[in-house]
Amino acid sequence: MSQPSIVFRTEGGPAIGLGHIRRSMTLAQELQKQGGRAIFVLPEDPSSLDILRREGFEVATVAMDKDLDLGETLKCAESSSARASIIDSYNILDFSRITKMMFTGVIDDLATTSLPVDLIINGGADAGELCYRASVRTQLLLGPQYSLLREEFSEEPVRQQSKSIERVLITLGGTDHNGLTANILTWVREKLPSARLDVVIGVFFSGATRDKIRHLIKEDADAHQYENPPQMRDLMFACDVAITGGGQTTYELAATGTPGLAIRLADNQTGNLRGLSAHGAITWVGDATDGDLKDKLLDALQDLAENREKRTEMSRAGRRLVDGKGAKRVAQAIIKACTP
Repeated sequence: MSQPSIVFRTEGGPAIGLGHIRRSMTLAQELQKQGGRAIFVLPEDPSSLDILRREGFEVATVAMDKDLDLGETLKCAESSSARASIIDSYNILDFSRITKMMFTGVIDDLATTSLPVDLIINGGADAGELCYRASVRTQLLLGPQYSLLREEFSEEPVRQQSKSIERVLITLGGTDHNGLTANILTWVREKLPSARLDVVIGVFFSGATRDKIRHLIKEDADAHQYENPPQMRDLMFACDVAITGGGQTTYELAATGTPGLAIRLADNQTGNLRGLSAHGAITWVGDATDGDLKDKLLDALQDLAENREKRTEMSRAGRRLVDGKGAKRVAQAIIKACTP
């Protein structure tokens, strides 16, 4: 039996971040393990293309133009004899043409538009509360059991909470918002003068942002930088608390049982933060634009530093919610649907 080809239409970049590419790539890797062949179609962005090519994926580019995008995506699907397409993009709104040609799935965490497709995937903690406008044939894979995390996050964590906070991970994702990473590094050092601070520099951080962070770390013997590290699980598992944005990383923290203090960086992170905080897996500190963000963040950090039991319960709550096997479940559903 030939490998079923699956076309992924996604996107990434300094304005969009890395989340769409990362979760699509995770699903594609799992599909390939289960016998599929993944081809990526996305607008031109050197860093995004480099990430995908380094992982060995076939890549084609399209114009970032709503009138041309779908047509070019369909051409790529036809040339590769694709049996399925997975769309993780806000740029495609009309699915009628592509659904007539092949099995079509959409990764969507907003439910703000009509999605008459074969499959809707939303691994968010709030997914069950959303009202999707779909067709009667649409299969819904909703909730954290379908969160698209890399295979390493399915490993059962064995974590022993320290009496105090000795190590903090600062990771805001692929992009930095108005120098927030450097600010957090400075704030946390004020509160925890002897803790080790691990700072992740994302692939889309600007040169000026990188330079500022590097300067701060150079002046701090207990601060360490990691540029787009391949093994985020190891960093998460090593820390006592993580300070993060509200995107995909929050589910990785939950899967590793890492207590997290989360900051909303964009409106589309609201559902993640609301759902995960309701389950006790993270603490939603506030928004990146809050004038009192420093005070709220340091108060929350102090609370966790003084409360080992709370950190332990957050760790357990996260792992109860996210087992890291979502990509395997979604891939199985896709392979089953597009295999004759």
